[in-house]
Amino acid sequence: MVAVVGALLAGVPVVPLNPRAGERELNRILDDADPELVPISPRVEAPAAVRGRRRLEVDNSASVSTNAPTPIPEPSAESQAVIVYTSGTTGAPKGMVLPHRAIASNLDALAAAWQWTAKDVVAHGRQPDLVPPTRCGPPGHEHLLDRRTPRSG
Repeated sequence: MVAVVGALLAGVPVVPLNPRAGERELNRILDDADPELVPISPRVEAPAAVRGRRRLEVDNSASVSTNAPTPIPEPSAESQAVIVYTSGTTGAPKGMVLPHRAIASNLDALAAAWQWTAKDVVAHGRQPDLVPPTRCGPPGHEHLLDRRTPRSG
């Protein structure tokens, strides 16, 4: 997550990879996206498709500081934020580009729907067997975002 936040703040597009995807699918995505760098946790064995690529070990337990020594210009609303690849069930996986505007719009909608406040801290969903469930936020404002957690009505 640290690498994703850092990349988004720097205006670098993020291409999420599912480490459980097959080698053929991962190779197609990596060949198409041609990333300059693949961030990976030192605690996770890299899939074979990633091993020949330039990698950066990232400690996902580190916290992200919002006190940058030099202000970082905000990426434009239309610049690429995330490139999500389709499953490839009907052909080769295709990259779908989400601009920063779409990410911001989704976060604004979630904040309004879930009535988030400045006291709330939120974590994103992740590979459940790679990272244990995490509670985020101060007491009374905690959120557990985990695919294994049932949603209450």
